[in-house]
Amino acid sequence: MSLLWYFHTNILGPKSYDHFQFYVTDGENSCPPESFYISIRNVGKGDIVLLTKPVTLTEGDRVTLTTDVLMATDGTSKPEKLLYAVSVPPVHGQIEYINYPGVPISSYSQLDVVAQKVCYVHDNSHEASKDSFR
Repeated sequence: MSLLWYFHTNILGPKSYDHFQFYVTDGENSCPPESFYISIRNVGKGDIVLLTKPVTLTEGDRVTLTTDVLMATDGTSKPEKLLYAVSVPPVHGQIEYINYPGVPISSYSQLDVVAQKVCYVHDNSHEASKDSFR
């Protein structure tokens, strides 16, 4: 059975719900589009504080994202609940889990950073002296 995963980013604003539309097909017949609504409960978190520092590495190398260079907190002491969503990926490399080299990721948690499970890998392009992601 396949699973569907929902990740709320607050990018859409502070609504108390979100939704998506879908339809079901068997390849020949389709049902009309349906909406699936998701209630979002405010858990009383504080403002998110983010601290970042630039890193330097050699062409083609990788650097582990640690709390020395990337640290977020919202006052709840639950780093597994603080999720980073990469909205603009790096141009000359990729973000990936250390245990899954070569597989780019677009989200990870502060707990992953604390556990040193996430890294940036440079693609060995000689024309790039800088790279970034958001």
